[in-house]
Amino acid sequence: MNHPDRIAAWLVDTENGQEAMEVQDDTKLEGSIRVLLNAQDHTLGNMLRSQLLLDKNVLFAGYRIPHPLTNQVELRIQTDKTMEPYISPRKALLNACIALMNQTRDLKASFIEQVRVAEMDGSSGPVAAGAGPTLTSGMGAVGNGIGAPYDETHAWGGGMSGVNAAGGTTGAHGTGAPGVGGAAGTGTAWDDAYEY
Repeated sequence: MNHPDRIAAWLVDTENGQEAMEVQDDTKLEGSIRVLLNAQDHTLGNMLRSQLLLDKNVLFAGYRIPHPLTNQVELRIQTDKTMEPYISPRKALLNACIALMNQTRDLKASFIEQVRVAEMDGSSGPVAAGAGPTLTSGMGAVGNGIGAPYDETHAWGGGMSGVNAAGGTTGAHGTGAPGVGGAAGTGTAWDDAYEY
């Protein structure tokens, strides 16, 4: 009824002048700033706090959620003015954001590389040797079935090809299982005892 749209709660309202981030100098504490992150929650607040605390110039980094019904994070950062060279709280925040973006980029690249390795060679991927599906184009090319990790006696025909190639082996009974939209393979039909 009167409940606001859930998606709207996570979008910055730029039409009404809302900023994604507002930075203000903290007048009560020298060398510190107050950062208000709109349309955010504990996920970003905790990541920034943890990264800031790794910086030796940062004396204090903490965050709070001002109200549980609003998606705002208030972050406070204080740096040590006696350190040489002096790093301002704004610069410390920028360094933390850059470090987190680099970590996220590296994690994504590592994930993509692991998926690529698993697609090219099931034996070196996370699936058991000789049993992994081979997915290289479209929905994937002809595969050898999933097999051992899921069911010791029945292999699932892995042919999910955009070019309608026939599937891989079906259990211990020759070949079968067409690719997606493809013609039927040769051999026996699916085994009734097969389970996921």
